[in-house]
Amino acid sequence: MNCCTNTYDLGCFDSCDTITLPFSFEQNGTHKIQFETQFRFKYSITGVANEDVELDLTIFPENQFIYWRMINPDGTPFTYAVGSALYDCFSMRVDVYKDAEYTPVENVTINKCCKPKIYAISGTDSKVFNLSDWVVFGDIPTIDVYYKDGSEYITIPVQPVYNSMPTPTQITVTISGIPSDVWYIKLS
Repeated sequence: MNCCTNTYDLGCFDSCDTITLPFSFEQNGTHKIQFETQFRFKYSITGVANEDVELDLTIFPENQFIYWRMINPDGTPFTYAVGSALYDCFSMRVDVYKDAEYTPVENVTINKCCKPKIYAISGTDSKVFNLSDWVVFGDIPTIDVYYKDGSEYITIPVQPVYNSMPTPTQITVTISGIPSDVWYIKLS
C-alpha cells in the first residue's frame, strides 16, 4: 500500500480462520480495514479499546498476499509498536488449506509457501501453538526464540514441549524469565 510507512508481516493463515492479532484496539467504535491485492477493498469492524483485535479471514481474497491497514474511529491510522519500531500497515498470506486433500508422497521436500510466522510475545513466559499455527511448514516446525537488545537480536535457547510424537497437535514454548518487554517466536 502506498500510504504505509512501515509494514509488519503477520505470517501465513488459512482462509477459513479467524485470527487474534498480537495487538489491541486503541479506541472504541467502528474501525476501517483497508486492504489491497491487485484491487483495493474496505471493510469495517467494531472494536473496544484494549481488547484484542480479531480478524475474520473469510473477508480476504484467497491464495495471495494481502497488505492492509486499520483506521481508528477518529480517523487516525492505527499503529503497532514493537520495540522502537512503529508499524502502520500489515501483510499476510491467506491460503486455502482446511478443505484441501493431501496426497502422501515420498522423498519430496515440503513446499514452504509462506514466510516464517513471527509472534511478538509480552507479559508472559510461555506460548502454546496449535497445529493450525504451523501446518504450512510441515509436521514439526523449526522454532527460533529471541529478544532484541539494543540493535541486536539475542537467541534464547529453549526446549519446546510437544503434546505427542511423531506428529504433535500442540507445542508449548516456555522461556525462563522474561528478558525484555517483548520476546519473539519464529515458526518456519
